[in-house]
Amino acid sequence: MDERTDGRSRVIFVLLLIAFSLILLALLLPSVAALRNPAAVYCDSMGYNYTVESLPDGDFLSSCALPDGTKADAWRFLEGTEGTNYSYCAKEGYPLEVVNGSACGRLFTTECAACVVNGTPVEVTSLMGLTFAETTCGDGRCGFPENAASCPRDCPPDARDMRCETARDGICDPDCDGATRATSDPDCPGAGSWLLVLLGALLLAVVLAGAFVLRGKRRKSPSKKRKLS
Repeated sequence: MDERTDGRSRVIFVLLLIAFSLILLALLLPSVAALRNPAAVYCDSMGYNYTVESLPDGDFLSSCALPDGTKADAWRFLEGTEGTNYSYCAKEGYPLEVVNGSACGRLFTTECAACVVNGTPVEVTSLMGLTFAETTCGDGRCGFPENAASCPRDCPPDARDMRCETARDGICDPDCDGATRATSDPDCPGAGSWLLVLLGALLLAVVLAGAFVLRGKRRKSPSKKRKLS
């Protein structure tokens, strides 16, 4: 086996490790819950009309219809760079200032509008007490960020709430499915099967790839000795 073949075997070995690692992570990691659009929440909370238009190039434009009949880009309106005369700050008589950094973290923007209250800029949606959660406790719907622990009224143990209940209560929590079920909820039938299969497959791939690499090295060694003699 020449150096080119030996190099290919190493590449196969690495690719197998990466592939099985990605599969394992995909099954173990919980799904990511979506938040409500901050720009839409802000526009609606101001009593304005939030709309989304399809553009010819296939992109989308979100707008906030203002009282004077004009439309401001919804995100720029939230950031305080458009429609400032109709912002929450202007409505309440606060000076508006565009800030950046950690103050805008909850909006997922680099800059955002802030009302200057007693000389201190306060991010506008925080000042308004707005939330971007999908639901609130007590509304009869189990949604982000609720779970069985934080809001048992809306999220019973058998509801999907991105929280795997580990207590033995006779209920198989649907959030403990897939690979997570193996070690999290003892009430789920076949607990441990998926994780064991994945770990076994990963171990087998590592052993086979390692044996393939070692076999190539052993075949290569005699040829080196013959060249030296």
